[in-house]
Amino acid sequence: KNTVDAFGKVHIVRGDTLNMYADFINYNGDTKLAKARRNVKLIDKKMTLTTDSLDYAMASDLASYNYSGTIKDSTNVLTSLIGQYHVNEKKAYFRTNVQGTTKDYKIKSDTLIYFTNTKKVLIEGPTHIFNEKDTLYAEYGWDDSMK
Repeated sequence: KNTVDAFGKVHIVRGDTLNMYADFINYNGDTKLAKARRNVKLIDKKMTLTTDSLDYAMASDLASYNYSGTIKDSTNVLTSLIGQYHVNEKKAYFRTNVQGTTKDYKIKSDTLIYFTNTKKVLIEGPTHIFNEKDTLYAEYGWDDSMK
């Protein structure tokens, strides 16, 4: 059996930019899958993903959560019930009860894609973007004002 169970303050380092922390991680060397549980934090340069349960497929550099997660960078905070972070593409995929906060407005959506390196948002489902004065509704499109 090619697996490791690590308990306590577990820290995985990938390359020179990616760090994952959790209270517990089960790593399967055959499938290259790390299952991180409790107080999970995935840091990729200036972006931090937090959740209580994260599966990280190291072979494809894909991190997934199904029980609520938050991505935060220097200017924005995005949360959803279901999500994925594609490490190589710097792309976060949010699904179900997506909420976002920027310095200028708030977002509520069904499905969004957020590129953490360019801070561009792709709208892929019913989405409300609003602040105290204005409201915008869209089902498809893109927004690059999160910079």
